Amino acid sequence: MNIPEIVIDGKTYKAKKPKIKYWEQAENLAQLLVESENFVLEYCRFIAAGFDGLKAEVVRDGMDLEDLKPTYIEILKWLRSVVDQKLSQIPNAESQESQK
Repeated sequence: MNIPEIVIDGKTYKAKKPKIKYWEQAENLAQLLVESENFVLEYCRFIAAGFDGLKAEVVRDGMDLEDLKPTYIEILKWLRSVVDQKLSQIPNAESQESQK
């Protein structure tokens, strides 16, 4: 899957290599959305955290509302593909035993 890019006000932001903390944010976002009075800001914070030099305020002020959730979903799919790709590279005991 391609690395997500966002264009806001003519500036292109490219997703940075995800760290464990970003994965944790993705897992916790659903609960934050339930608890938060400003769920749009929570989406903006999550999106911004994954891109170099991007701030939540820039996302909030510059992204069209109809692009917010599709961008969030694209990032989740990309994040999942990165994790799945790495996990598929880890040898497991079963495959090692079957090779003997």
